[in-house]
Amino acid sequence: MLIQVNYGEVQKYVKLDEAEGKFDFHQFHEKVIERFCLPPDAKVAYKDGTDTEVDEEIFSDLIKQGNVVLKVYCHDEFSERSASESDSSFSSDASTSTILMDEIPWKMQKIENANNALSAKKRVEGVLQSKSGGEEVLQEYKATETLSDATRRQMVNILVAHMTDEHGHLPPKAIREQYALGIVTLFPSLKDPYTKKGYEHFYDAASSTGYISWRLKIN
Repeated sequence: MLIQVNYGEVQKYVKLDEAEGKFDFHQFHEKVIERFCLPPDAKVAYKDGTDTEVDEEIFSDLIKQGNVVLKVYCHDEFSERSASESDSSFSSDASTSTILMDEIPWKMQKIENANNALSAKKRVEGVLQSKSGGEEVLQEYKATETLSDATRRQMVNILVAHMTDEHGHLPPKAIREQYALGIVTLFPSLKDPYTKKGYEHFYDAASSTGYISWRLKIN
């Protein structure tokens, strides 16, 4: 089942499988976090086309009706919107201006993060498409939506070799981190939901650990 999801000005499809006659709300939520590059601990609310909130209890029944479009609201946005609509003590122009001013830095940061993730994804994908063995990695993920340990090692070897060719045997931390971000953006199932950034197991800048660091040490 493909579910159309809107977040701000961005529209994407989220693929969800039916299990035992039901659609899993939590699985849907995790995929939304991945597809829109939201923080793993983001608190969001979902609404349908009638602006009615959709929760876990009615999610599966609603999806079964088909042609459902869900809107994503981060918790802070949802709260600000509700407060703005219910508070009649301020003029609508003043309220709108305040909300817009508050949203600008957050939206700019979100756009910058999304652009960084997209750039990193294209970089990693381009390397794998151009190097021997890289296409096998892409095809395995396409077929299974994950990578075996052996294929994951093969991918890291390819990327580290390309990294050192371009930046020497001690690539800058920013470059290592970009590759790690690109990996989990290109292959969302490899992202670790229990870490802050989701890619620390590939490269953790704070401790200089992870698969990329390990491979660089033995080169």
